[in-house]
Amino acid sequence: MALLHPLFDMLPKVIVDEIFSYDPQHREYMKEVFEELKDKLDFRYKCDRYDCNSNCYDNFLETSIMFHNFRFCCVECAGEGEDEIRRDMRRAGYC
Repeated sequence: MALLHPLFDMLPKVIVDEIFSYDPQHREYMKEVFEELKDKLDFRYKCDRYDCNSNCYDNFLETSIMFHNFRFCCVECAGEGEDEIRRDMRRAGYC
């Protein structure tokens, strides 16, 4: 349910209902709060390729590598990122 901001999907329904119970002008003031929350939670949406700093909020490719889920922003990052992660897991002795 994409309402006003992607963070609404992560917030509990009780909090979203509470936000919508306020005056719409108050919601405009809440944008500042949402941006602060977004900055604090941005790490959850980073592309998992080591040298990519893109955020993938809605469009991402999810891949399971050694029973762990990884997110990538595009097909190129998914291919090269998967190779990098598998190589590092072999070096660390996970295989």
